[in-house]
Amino acid sequence: MVHFASMSPLLVRIDPDPAVAAILDDPLDPDFLDKIHDALGPTIENTAMAYP
Repeated sequence: MVHFASMSPLLVRIDPDPAVAAILDDPLDPDFLDKIHDALGPTIENTAMAYP
């Protein structure tokens, strides 16, 4: 299962967003959760997207 699960990012094809990458560069920011939610919207709440 791990082998197939590890292919998930290749199958889903999520293009990196520079704004999101900048937020992820500072995970200790006290406003991190609000910023990432604002950048990604409701997509961040979709647990199916957690792995890819």
